[in-house]
This record gives sequence, C-alpha cells and structure tokens, in this order.
Amino acid sequence: IRNFFFRFIVVGIFPIVGFFHTIEAMYGFSPKGVESSFKRYALYNASILELQYDPKNNHEPIQATSSYKKSCIITFLKEILITGSYMSLFAPSRYEPFECDVNGNRPGLNLSDCLNWNLSRNSIVSALLFQLMLSVFTRAFGVIVAIIFNVQSTTAMNNPMMTTTSPSDFWGKKWNTIVHGALKRGMFKPVYKTSSNKVLAIIATFVASGLFHENIIRGVYAAHLPLREDGDDLDHEELWRPAYGKQTMFMMWNGMFIVLEYFVGSALIFQWMKRNLPAPLVTALVISMALPVAHWFTHPYMKTDFFQHSHIAFPMIKVL
Repeated sequence: IRNFFFRFIVVGIFPIVGFFHTIEAMYGFSPKGVESSFKRYALYNASILELQYDPKNNHEPIQATSSYKKSCIITFLKEILITGSYMSLFAPSRYEPFECDVNGNRPGLNLSDCLNWNLSRNSIVSALLFQLMLSVFTRAFGVIVAIIFNVQSTTAMNNPMMTTTSPSDFWGKKWNTIVHGALKRGMFKPVYKTSSNKVLAIIATFVASGLFHENIIRGVYAAHLPLREDGDDLDHEELWRPAYGKQTMFMMWNGMFIVLEYFVGSALIFQWMKRNLPAPLVTALVISMALPVAHWFTHPYMKTDFFQHSHIAFPMIKVL
C-alpha cells in the first residue's frame, strides 16, 4: 500500500484497538454485556467504535433507528464538506501557513523551539486538521456500523479544540473516545487494579499511548519512501523518517498535566477560573498546555505527504 492514509487505517486502528480489547478481556474490564454472547463480543471487536448499550435492557446494544441513521449520514456529509473546505484553505501551504524552520522529525530536542510563536500557530492549524480528519473518519465508521450492524455508537470526537474545559476533559471526554475507552479499560484499570496507585495508572496509560503512536508512525512510514504530489522522491531523510521517541514524550508531557490536575485541580483558583472565565478563554488556556510541544506529535505527519494522500477522499478547491 503506497497511500499513507490507508496504511494508517491498516496499522493504526484495528490492531491497536484489538490489542487493548484483549487486555481488558483478560482482566475482566470489557463493557458490561459484551461478553454475554459470542455474537456481542464479535460485534464489539468488529466495530472498533464505542458502541452504546442499554443498561435497562440487559445491556443490549441500542438499535439504530432510521432517524438515527439519517442523522449520522447528514452529519457525516457536513463534516466531509467542512474538512474539504479546511483542506482547500491550508493545503497550498502544506498546512503550515506561518513561516517556521522547526522540524520535529529531526533527532534531538531544542527546547527553545517551544517558544517559537509561528510554530505554535502552525500547531493550532495542525491540531484542528487532526480533529477534523479523525472526526470524519470515525463518523464514517459510525455510519457503517449503524447501517450494517444496526446499532448506535458514541461520537469519537466532541470538538475538543473549541470546547474543552480541562486536561482531563480533553483527553477523557472530548478527544478520540475510541482510544480513550480502549486505554482506560485495557491499561488504566488493569494497572490500577494491580497497584492501587492512580498516579502510576495514569502514567502507564500515557506511556502506552505514546508507544502505540510510535508503532503507528513506524507502520505508516517503514520501508517506504514517500512521494511528493509531483511524483518526485524526497531527498532528505529527516523529512520523512520519524524521530522515534517524541510521540511518547508528547504523551508523557500531557500525562504530567493530568497528574497535576489530579492533585491540585480542585484548588479554589482553578474552580473559580472554570466558573468565571469565558469558556473560549478556558479552552485556550487548556490547549496552550500542549501547544509548545505539539510538533513532537504532529510533524511526522505534517512533514510528509500524509494528509496530501487523504485529499482524494474530500471535495476540495485547488489552484491549477
């Protein structure tokens, strides 16, 4: 497979979610009702999404009504158009509209890069692109699950870049609930069960997240020299070969803020800020915690043609 986007689907979704589903089953943390029959367990693992179950009806999967299916399809089509418009706007600059020579793919760390204003602005553009792509991708799976399996699933992306209120809200409720659910049941709960140490369980969860993201970029780019859209091979290795370790460092950075929130998040000053500051300002403050190091995570994708390879799936306006 030459297309980076399809390689991402093959190596970055089903194997990893299946791995954590296996661990959660070993420790008895599968969602209630999932293991009551082979059919339910097969459906749970085949969908990759977080399915909705009815606690009042023996945890049966909630059936997808015709109105639910229609709503899913309409929302999916809207997100396709929104994402295509966003790509049309920023694709000419390769999603880095602000001039910046920082390349997170190069080995080593330069902490002064974290103070680069243009890098932070480019990281916002990148993060919004990730949000849109993950949202439309998981929404497509939701439509498939609703139509083929006739069950409802939860929304994977809940507009985290615009509505988050805290680090735990971002990672626990807003950003990629598929991965959150898999890590919570397949890593956090088993570690907490064996150690009774919540901080250790949090750290282990974010380290696991970092490691499987390292595995994703390895699978996407391994033994494959990417092509530019003009068909020419890249000449510089640092533009396409990821600097391994930075995905894990990014996750550990964010895990640190989850631990800090666990210890001091209930302090009066933070509760006052949440209640009295404008919601957009609270969201901006939360996002700014990860922004200085976001390029550790995004550059393996931004410095290659990963997103250019996904253009085929979206209606876009291109300058000829």
